[in-house]
Amino acid sequence: YDIEILNPFIQKLEKGELILEDILEEDEIIEDIKSNNDSQFINFFTNERIKKLIDYSTKIPSKDEHNIGYKYPFNATEILCSECPSFQATLMTEKPLNGVGNNKKANKNGFIFQLFKKINSVKNEIINEESKYHKNNDETKDKEEEEDENSDFDSEEEEVTEDKNNVNENDKNQIFIYENIDYLLEYLKSDEANENYILSGYFHKILSILIKVHQMKMVKYLLDYPKKNEFDILCLLIKHIYRKSTCNIIQKLLILNDDLILKYDENKMNLVSKLFDELDNSNDTYKNECICD
Repeated sequence: YDIEILNPFIQKLEKGELILEDILEEDEIIEDIKSNNDSQFINFFTNERIKKLIDYSTKIPSKDEHNIGYKYPFNATEILCSECPSFQATLMTEKPLNGVGNNKKANKNGFIFQLFKKINSVKNEIINEESKYHKNNDETKDKEEEEDENSDFDSEEEEVTEDKNNVNENDKNQIFIYENIDYLLEYLKSDEANENYILSGYFHKILSILIKVHQMKMVKYLLDYPKKNEFDILCLLIKHIYRKSTCNIIQKLLILNDDLILKYDENKMNLVSKLFDELDNSNDTYKNECICD
């Protein structure tokens, strides 16, 4: 990539004037994001901007114009398929399933603990300084006050520690989802999944890269989908099994064999059962051949 081409965009980024379409317009920026883990542009991608990239890759364009209809979807997919760890970390952002989790509370308690600790330290310094200029009886009185204050702080510290322990216990029971991945998977419920082969190709390319880069996380996530009560991700994948890219994804879910996911064998059997059900109920010869393969 050519740094001279990137410089004007870096300046816009530093001024807060850069927009997503600026990046999608310039192929040099795409290459920088794909190949450079330290790219300045990676920090530009918030969850909201990643969702907009997903929209470009998986939704039918609003108008048949070259950039919006062709270039932006292609380049958005190229960015989403970047294997740079720093970009992938943002793409795989976790979020508690049931609203806001306890992390904020934990952070707040940690802040309060440090605040009380700092206040107590400052108080001790003041008391020590004042004690130098008082008589012996005053020094004794100040010492008693200090002990009382330390006692209060110790009580507050115990309370905060107890709260933090409760928070940690709650976090263990909290179920997390990958916010951006969920947004991507919504594509399987859309009309575009049936109507547009190009967008379908983009979707499966992104999902395949995610499984390649985050194999264990993604296989576990798809086999034991946290929001399966809302929609069955496995059934939706089987619905599109007549596409080779979908076949490859389902195959990866079934053949991956690792001690860390042995407990998901039941989920694999469930997937196989769904494949047989589809085979029994479908009159589509090509689809049935794909399932058999």
